[in-house]
Formats: sequence, C-alpha cells, structure tokens
Amino acid sequence: MRLIIGIFVFFLSKETCCTIYPYMVYGMLWKGGNMKRKPHGTTHDENLARVNRSEGQVRGVRRMIEEREYCIDIVTQIQAVQSALGAVSRLILQKHLDTCVTDAVRSKSKRDTDEKIREVMKVMKRISR
Repeated sequence: MRLIIGIFVFFLSKETCCTIYPYMVYGMLWKGGNMKRKPHGTTHDENLARVNRSEGQVRGVRRMIEEREYCIDIVTQIQAVQSALGAVSRLILQKHLDTCVTDAVRSKSKRDTDEKIREVMKVMKRISR
C-alpha cells in the first residue's frame, strides 16, 4: 500500500496531496513546514475499486519478481499498473477541474482561482515530463 500511496502523492503534487477517507477527502497543504488540513466536499469513492485493483497488480508484480519470472512479463505488468494509476489520476484531475476549480472561478475570488490554476499547471507540467 505504501507504493500506491507514494504514487498518488507523486501524481497529485508535492505541495497538495489528497488523502482518501471513506466519506470525506481532505486536501493537505504544505505551508512553511506545517501540514494544514483543508476540508472539502469532493469524494473519490468511485476510484477505490480501481486503486484496489492496482494494489493487487502491484502485489502480483512483487510475486513475479520474487519468483524470478521473465523480465518482459514483469515490465509488461508494471506498465499495466502505471497505466491503471494514470487513468485514476486523470479521473481525479478531471473531478478537480469540474468541482474545485469551477467553484473557485464561480466564487470570483482571484486569489482562489489563481491558486487552483497554479495547482493544475504544476500537475500538468509533471505529467508532461
């Protein structure tokens, strides 16, 4: 599970990461060395099955490595896991655009809108590398 969580933190950002709770998601903002939780109403429950499937795939990769399976088969499975997590990342990003960014724009707060746009741009920059 640590690998999966680590990958989510990487995909979402170093400054803003989402921790998935059963009924509420908290965006955690890194400000001057202190974690500050900022609650919001977006949930990602629909992605839990996808994450669970990816977690199972990662365990399968580990088993393949332990059993010294053929290298190309291992790499193929790793690529499948990366693809599955990429799909989850894109779904969460789309939901972020549909909810968090849209709410910031509707609030007409330039500060909130600029912050959300900066967050999305950072994520897009990392994705394009």
